[in-house]
Amino acid sequence: MQIEINPSIGDVEQFCEDCASLNYNNNRSLQAMKYDWCIEQGGAWWAAYDEDRIVSMAGAHPFWDGYRFLFRGVQTKTASNSLSKKHLTSIPWAVLMPHQIAYFSGVLTEETPAYITTNVSHDESGKMNRTHRVLQLLERQGIVNFIADEEIYHVTQSVWRLDVGAYYETL
Repeated sequence: MQIEINPSIGDVEQFCEDCASLNYNNNRSLQAMKYDWCIEQGGAWWAAYDEDRIVSMAGAHPFWDGYRFLFRGVQTKTASNSLSKKHLTSIPWAVLMPHQIAYFSGVLTEETPAYITTNVSHDESGKMNRTHRVLQLLERQGIVNFIADEEIYHVTQSVWRLDVGAYYETL
């Protein structure tokens, strides 16, 4: 799998079409995925390619006192047919996030943490409720810590603080 940061717009638009065909509404268009907004905030996008086609994307951007990873994270292709209690079959979680952490590694500290958010009740893709439950499992494993349910951009979301050390041990 090839990883690119801020892939070509043409590739992203094709990926958005793929997402739309799967009813992944948060990623159905550049506007829906807040592509430009993420970059304007000081963030970036990562894409995983299978041959010449994007199969997964996620953004990262400044958030609160740190950085938010896996923003609009999605995959259109399954990485594995097996299940993983540590979420390592997820391309955004297992493949893209290490690149996001590396990109922001110079600023991630105890005082500048990494966050992940999940939607509590508004599920645009039909997959977010499952992802939310996975983060609850990962909390029991010490990989993330639940911070709070907050209204973020007009949607109630759970905010999770990533323990980067525990994440890398799991990886």
